Amino acid sequence: MTIDFKAYENSDRESDFLFHYTTRKTAIRYILAHQQLKFSTRKKSHDPLEKDEIGFSVSSIASSDRDVVSNSLEKGLVFANRINKLRNSTKYACFSVDKGPAPKSPWNRGCFRSRMWSQYAESHRGVCLVFDRARLLSSVKKYLASFPGHFLLSGKIGYANRVQGMMETTHLAPGKPGGSPVDFLKKNAAYFLFTKIKDYEQEQEFRVVYSNSQRSPDLVSVDGAIAGVIVGQYCDDASFDELSQLAKSLRVPVATARWVQGRPFLETRA
Repeated sequence: MTIDFKAYENSDRESDFLFHYTTRKTAIRYILAHQQLKFSTRKKSHDPLEKDEIGFSVSSIASSDRDVVSNSLEKGLVFANRINKLRNSTKYACFSVDKGPAPKSPWNRGCFRSRMWSQYAESHRGVCLVFDRARLLSSVKKYLASFPGHFLLSGKIGYANRVQGMMETTHLAPGKPGGSPVDFLKKNAAYFLFTKIKDYEQEQEFRVVYSNSQRSPDLVSVDGAIAGVIVGQYCDDASFDELSQLAKSLRVPVATARWVQGRPFLETRA
């Protein structure tokens, strides 16, 4: 489904579109040209809450036998290290979503996040690509099907300066771990894959995360998921023309995100 920009701006509901901010070069040479999206590891994150490794506390079996105690502690630490290793291997792509309805508050729309335009889209010279959420997830799932042992998760990011429940989750008591690191990470994904410090709340991030038992790909097909192209208001004409041609080849609409006296709107060209 492609986006109808006019209907989107006038809608009073939160949309199902995802918005990915990027540079002109990345949009032109890679995403639009090849319909592939790069997924990054958490090491690329700027947020210390998710950039650092998980710190676990481990308790041992109560026993007078030192070997039994040592073995219990060692198993807990090994399990903790496996979880961190798995978490390090996960890769994700980030998007913004609508915070709420428009037109009363257009600033709630996923394509009108000025901070994102500044930080990720070359200070309003870059691009915000629109994705159909259902088609994106379907395309990624289909692409990853050939990689054994993968898991795929998606959802909105939660924002908190202190993650409630993390202390209990990261204490490994004797016999607690059970299952596999994959099961543990999936069960506790809200803490360890979908939480950022509250200062990032204005991003209104939606994240797609995957990992697999083999080396996971960086570039993932998003064929058929691109629904529109939004260009920054300071994008040069040459880049705009190139972006428009690529959008035309994909049969998706193009608009420019502009601000007048602080109020954003989408401008389409005939």
